[in-house]
Amino acid sequence: IILPGSDFATARPGVSDAETIKSLASISSHKGDNGSSLPLAVAALYNSNRRKIAEAAYEGPIAVVDADRMVARLLTRSALQPGIWDIYTELLSLSQGNAFFVRTVPDGIDASFTDLQNGAGKALLIGTLDAQTRSVRLNPPDGLPVRQGDELIFIARLYQDCLIQAGTDSRPEATGRVRLSPAKLEARRVLVLGWSRRVPLLIRELLSYDQAIESIDVVGITPVGEREGAEAITDERVRQITANFLDPDVLSTLEPIGYDTVVLLARERLEAEAVADAATISTYLALENMSSGSWPHIVVEVLEEENVRLFDRERDDVMLSPMAVSSVLSQIALKPDLDRVFHELAQPTGTSIALLSIQLESADTPLQFGEVRETARQEGYLAIGIIAESVNGGRLMLNPDADLSWTPAAADRLVALT
Repeated sequence: IILPGSDFATARPGVSDAETIKSLASISSHKGDNGSSLPLAVAALYNSNRRKIAEAAYEGPIAVVDADRMVARLLTRSALQPGIWDIYTELLSLSQGNAFFVRTVPDGIDASFTDLQNGAGKALLIGTLDAQTRSVRLNPPDGLPVRQGDELIFIARLYQDCLIQAGTDSRPEATGRVRLSPAKLEARRVLVLGWSRRVPLLIRELLSYDQAIESIDVVGITPVGEREGAEAITDERVRQITANFLDPDVLSTLEPIGYDTVVLLARERLEAEAVADAATISTYLALENMSSGSWPHIVVEVLEEENVRLFDRERDDVMLSPMAVSSVLSQIALKPDLDRVFHELAQPTGTSIALLSIQLESADTPLQFGEVRETARQEGYLAIGIIAESVNGGRLMLNPDADLSWTPAAADRLVALT
């Protein structure tokens, strides 16, 4: 049973959450005394402090998704690392390229994580879920023992691509001619245009990456005193501004092009998704009109799918936030343990997705993905894909074949877990 709640302006978060909790209690009340079991419930809540109430209201298995916090974390990752949203988009979807899959280790398997990685077939084995502690380990040590009942976490195009067998092939050699460099962590000046209930969560998530933030300016038409949760924002790096940025002249005085990152948020006070998107598109076009060559990294939140195409997705990160929540709910409904994987990849600490630059010291022969993957492994990374100018039209390619070869350009990036 999936309870997606009511996002945006159709109901206040508290009302939506209360209706979801009531539904859970109502379903439980129909269980009766005949010993029947309740199905899995997957519920989206928009205020995380109601999680325990929802869990107590339902007498069956339940997975609760903190929808607003999840969106805030995805927006934060996109704001701090340009291009990362495309990776999340593919992994969250079940019908576009690669997705997460989980398979239980059957009887008779006695192998290390490395052995099973080598025998994963067309899939990429990225982690384990311990059968006893239910803890997720992404990019674990090579020698980690895998036991019967543990679950293996894959990135693959199809479930049937995920094989559980010890590999017989040796790893490609790391020749020493590949150098991987993580992006330099430079403090960013961030401009947030638009106020919604997610802004305090977004700011909290941004500030959790302490060294990555120089300042955050939050501009909204809503007066500061009327912004829900604004009083809790006390960090001296955060400045709250009241201004009608929908007016191009007012927007120009804010000098948005001078920021490192601009986040355009859907304004829930506009009460309808179409109206909110229209305001976002108008602001985006105004930014383009005042640009004179320089262009900040822009992250856009969109509410209706038909409007995504109105933005430059090759240059900017465009998040369809309702679809992101829906994708997570649907994947958890199919495999509840993925809830732990999504949580691990979105939180500020733990395993994360990184983009690394690739330098090839000797270009006598093209680079193979298997070679760069082994180099990454020796440096503590788990390579899961590439973004290369000469491969796949310069678009993201997750889980490429080990023998894929290319000559890296300066802008190419390795996608890795770290």
